[in-house]
Amino acid sequence: MQAGSPVPEVAAVASAIRRYLDEHPRAADTASGIQRWWLAPGYGVVRLQTVEAALALLEREGVIRRLEASWAETAWTRAAALPHTGAATATAVAPRR
Repeated sequence: MQAGSPVPEVAAVASAIRRYLDEHPRAADTASGIQRWWLAPGYGVVRLQTVEAALALLEREGVIRRLEASWAETAWTRAAALPHTGAATATAVAPRR
């Protein structure tokens, strides 16, 4: 393995996440949600640490981006799925009054 190349398990999980996003381009979820709902049904059980490493790899590659808000866990989505505004609240729905 070359220096700087991902661990094979991390690369395999990143590929599984990429395939999921190809099938569900508007999907967004937290690392634990991705672990449970995106990966477990088709890929199997994956340690959360491995999922987080795969997400970091995909973020470095520009495939996904973070959606951060002070009131929620960090979520992840395809980088091109939503226009980049620099704020996670761009996808939030205002409460009805």
